[in-house]
Amino acid sequence: MITLDSAPEQVRRDRFGRPYIRPAEGGKERAYTRCTTYIGCLEDKFNLQLWKQRQVAVGLSMRPDLVMSVAAHSDSRADLDRLCREAAEAAGSSAAATTGTALHRMCERVDRGELALGDVPGPYRDDVAAYRVATAGIQWIHIEQMMVHDGLGVAGTPDRIGVLADDVQAKVVDIKTGSLSYGVAEIEMQLAVYANSVVYDVATGARTPVDVDLTEALVIHLPAGTGLAVPLWIDIAAGWESVQLAAKVREWRRGKHTPTSAWEIAIRGAQSADDLAAVWRYADTFGEWTDELTALARERKAALS
Repeated sequence: MITLDSAPEQVRRDRFGRPYIRPAEGGKERAYTRCTTYIGCLEDKFNLQLWKQRQVAVGLSMRPDLVMSVAAHSDSRADLDRLCREAAEAAGSSAAATTGTALHRMCERVDRGELALGDVPGPYRDDVAAYRVATAGIQWIHIEQMMVHDGLGVAGTPDRIGVLADDVQAKVVDIKTGSLSYGVAEIEMQLAVYANSVVYDVATGARTPVDVDLTEALVIHLPAGTGLAVPLWIDIAAGWESVQLAAKVREWRRGKHTPTSAWEIAIRGAQSADDLAAVWRYADTFGEWTDELTALARERKAALS
């Protein structure tokens, strides 16, 4: 008989969103790298950057006031960064993310028995109903439970770990509400890290191994508002090989003194704290700010002081 764990306690995080984890050997908590950040060093962001540029263009076409503001503040990087964010917002860039997060939460509450299907708002009731059909027969072991890989120094929270009908070994299960047009390799890597991690108890710091399939994981594609839930099998054995490559890349970058990106060049050339802040805003606009850049910026700021 499988007993579902209670809602996990929220982990404490640093200012960059990294979770504080107690070392397995004991001692003071330290920030672990987020799973998505760790694998990001291999991520091909070309298509994502193009999508963001398109969103800004669409937003500007909808907001003449922003076009005027761009012309008025063309000499200010900080203002232009802000206006680009506002244009993307006008195009609905964050609306899809907000809807996806809400749909995730609804499915979680349904799985925990906290929310009945009839209580789900009408526009997304069909989505949740489709999700329930797609996951029927799966016994959930963990829902949104923090996991850690101490060897990599990585922590993250998979959506689900569950045992499928007529199966013995558990599988990592992930819910995706957005497009799967790109980023499948990153999904393979992310789920592979979770499959090779252990459950972490936020209250005690205890680690609990889970017998999880290391060859494949299940993604439930649940595009919001469609009433569809499509099960997709992901090759996480291949994903784990990529994770090993990511580990080597990160180790190589730590040992290098030459810049590995334009952002690193900009940080090393910054002449003030304002310059560093501008680099952060611009890199963050493209989703390219990393924990390594944070550490480098901190070092540069200390040197300037």
